[in-house]
Amino acid sequence: MRIQTFITMRKISTFIFSILSAICFAVSSQAIGFGASATGGNGGSVTTVNSVSSLKSALTASGKKIIIITQDITFTSKMSVSVSNKTLMALPGVKLISNDQTEDKSGILNLKNGSNVILRNITFVGPGAYDVNGGDLLCLESMTNVWIDHCDFQDGCDGNFDIKNNTDNLTVSYCRFRYLKAPTPDGPGGADDHRFSNLVGSDKDDKPADNRYSITYDHCWWDSGCMQRMTRCRNADIHYLNCYWASQGASYYVGPQNASTYCEGCTFKYLQSSKIVYENYGGTNQIKMVDCVSDRGLPSNKGTANEPSYNYTIQPAAEAVSTITDATCGAGATLLVSTSGIVSSPCDSGTDPSTDPSTDPSTDPSTDPSTDPTTDPTQGDVVPSETISLSTFWNISDSDFSTGDIASAMAVRGLTMVGKPDKKMTISNSSANIGGISFSKTLKLSGAGNTNSRYVAFKVKGNCTIDIYCKSSSSDERTLNVAVGGFNNIITTLPATSSGSMQSYTYTGAETVIYIYSAGSGINIFGIRVTYSETTTALPNFEEAAIKINRDIVLNDEEYDVQVLDMHGRTIINSDETIISLSNLPHGIYIIKADNIIHKIIR
Repeated sequence: MRIQTFITMRKISTFIFSILSAICFAVSSQAIGFGASATGGNGGSVTTVNSVSSLKSALTASGKKIIIITQDITFTSKMSVSVSNKTLMALPGVKLISNDQTEDKSGILNLKNGSNVILRNITFVGPGAYDVNGGDLLCLESMTNVWIDHCDFQDGCDGNFDIKNNTDNLTVSYCRFRYLKAPTPDGPGGADDHRFSNLVGSDKDDKPADNRYSITYDHCWWDSGCMQRMTRCRNADIHYLNCYWASQGASYYVGPQNASTYCEGCTFKYLQSSKIVYENYGGTNQIKMVDCVSDRGLPSNKGTANEPSYNYTIQPAAEAVSTITDATCGAGATLLVSTSGIVSSPCDSGTDPSTDPSTDPSTDPSTDPSTDPTTDPTQGDVVPSETISLSTFWNISDSDFSTGDIASAMAVRGLTMVGKPDKKMTISNSSANIGGISFSKTLKLSGAGNTNSRYVAFKVKGNCTIDIYCKSSSSDERTLNVAVGGFNNIITTLPATSSGSMQSYTYTGAETVIYIYSAGSGINIFGIRVTYSETTTALPNFEEAAIKINRDIVLNDEEYDVQVLDMHGRTIINSDETIISLSNLPHGIYIIKADNIIHKIIR
């Protein structure tokens, strides 16, 4: 028997309900409803993908696997693959994109002939609606036991998300469906506005083996631009739990055809009651509205809709709308996913800085937004104001890194180091040879980073490679987090070994802030190098040349302190002379260090 929490909640105080609601509606590691049996790749290995080919290989590999998409992937044609025992997730902000509006190549993922699959935190971006009988952003065919959670579906060509051909036992939770682009008219299919979001069953005879599609839509949001099919459902038992329809100008919301639609704690906005459920598709339909609300009336109950038998919790409709539309952790791709497969939410206990006094800038005058122009609570407490425009090497052994505690924000040549009086970092004398470079000082992170202490940050202008010379402060290997664009947006994790090593991360994208901090315990950082590929300068083929600080080739009498290093950081030439002769260097790649600014050259 299901747990009807909403009925008992109305009898107790709002305060107690809020506490229980926070517990019940924190990010879940398991689906409720018809797709609750889905475990995906749980227990399998974790792999990261960043291209169509690597994604396809991971999805079709045998055995259980947790797959993390680390950067935007653009599809030139729909990927159709058989998938089982996989969990597919995307790092925050990462998108799967299709720009094609043709019948054969439109669409993104068509998963078929498999079972036990989970998709979470993925943003699907299409080219806009066009009636060419094309592909959907996501289509499931002959799939069983599937959970689609916290995904954002935008602008599908044919549809946003379709379910058909023997697919059964699904839960779709905290997903957002919308159209942000104008539809393309005059499609060969006849519809000038084909913003038809969700389809269950491809025709009146399409049904799974037990004759009924069994689907739970939990806390889903049909948002602006959706015109029809939210959902159009054939031969189905649909449970809409705490869902929200709010699309102005839509023709109808739910279109059953020989289907049972059981709606609980749902909210319908903008439509006349007669069009909330559109019944002209035919068949025998059952409709049940339980504790639902509408600004213009609700349709009448009809027949005996199939009441779900599984356990679940209901929010009051108004509470559910607030939960769904929360920009931080509501419906859509709002989860925090790491490259190691860890999933959390900004609204989970302990991860929301707005509810933690220790991370409230107003409690620390050194990070008061009114006095510190670099403060940005959406991206860690302190955001570097200076963009690193040239390749740079921050060697902690350099003289401008002074030994001592770091108990506030301090910057050295664009590298911002952030500590607090109770969570300090320290620069201290320490000898190490890592990656062929001898260091005499280190930055001790001294513990796990949080949004306002024990991290380093710097702003890069775009595509670059980041090398981190680091070492665990104990005999155990420890984990270094690299986040991009926001403190919690962890893009990759790197090992810090007891012997020390150079770890690299290649960033691809626009100007952003990079955050580096320990995931748990103490780690020592000896140096950080940022190398832009676009700063590479090819020297001409002549016997002698020289490098000036602005990377121009010069033959004049200006003076610069110049150090020439090989790519391992070993010094080749030290000079304060006007012209640096390179005639004694073989052709290859070298680093020129001029006034503490790094330039990579090819000779």
